Amino acid sequence: MSTQRFIVFILAIAGVIATFLPWFRVEMVGDLSGVSTSGWFTFIMFIIILFLCVRRNTTYDMSYGNTWAVSVLGIAAGIVVLWRIFDIYFAQDTTLELSGRLSGINGEQIVLRYGAWIVMVAGLATPLAAFLFRRPRLKKGSEI
Repeated sequence: MSTQRFIVFILAIAGVIATFLPWFRVEMVGDLSGVSTSGWFTFIMFIIILFLCVRRNTTYDMSYGNTWAVSVLGIAAGIVVLWRIFDIYFAQDTTLELSGRLSGINGEQIVLRYGAWIVMVAGLATPLAAFLFRRPRLKKGSEI
């Protein structure tokens, strides 16, 4: 497997696993994983990234189309979690809704946990890894 695909694959695995880790701690309720809020969206984004990493010949880097697709999916997953973090941060004195079952929770009762941070970092690091570890292709007729 090429270095680019391997690193993007590892980041996507970290994102999939972190979806099921605790994202929030709510007083009187306990820890909530990502699947109780917007984690299913991030899970689907990282599964698609995994599929694009193992598609076709894995000894070569991903095509530019797949690299851009992986980047957009990773950024989407990271921004969804970042949006939720900002939502909680700015709702410290008001009520908000984490999911359909948990509405009317005061923002001061919610503490961010490590799962949300891992998903956000994995999502936003995916495009960096996809482009940073891409080997440059030689033009036809050029010599080494």
